[in-house]
Amino acid sequence: LRLGWLVGPEEFISRAWAMKDYTTIAPGALSDQAATFVLESGLRTRIFERNRTILRDNLSYLENWITRQDGLLNLIPPKAGGMAFMQYGLDINSSELTTQLREDESVLVVPGDSFGFDGFLRLGFGSEKDYLAAGLERIASLLRRLSG
Repeated sequence: LRLGWLVGPEEFISRAWAMKDYTTIAPGALSDQAATFVLESGLRTRIFERNRTILRDNLSYLENWITRQDGLLNLIPPKAGGMAFMQYGLDINSSELTTQLREDESVLVVPGDSFGFDGFLRLGFGSEKDYLAAGLERIASLLRRLSG
């Protein structure tokens, strides 16, 4: 199921809502029913707390991992949610770097230049910790090779 929430300034949300209407006018029926059930039942609180716990733990893990990268990376932690931006200290375009990560290490992250921030990677950290740890080690492996 694919559901999502977006938080931001009112003007930005208004523009994002218009884009959403343009690309997908409505969620799938099954996704809509599942979301309605979860949000209207007692499950909502349990699911939100579970997700917050995973995100807090994984953000802490990510921050510790960043400190072990010998200054090659700098983290911009999110104020909410499960996405963070990492600045890297290599002379390579972020789209080129994400292509190498995908092709060489089977890791999918979003290039910062998609947001006007070349030199950054956007990383999701809401997965199971073992999955996150394996992905981060693959990122580190490529970055070590590229940095010499």
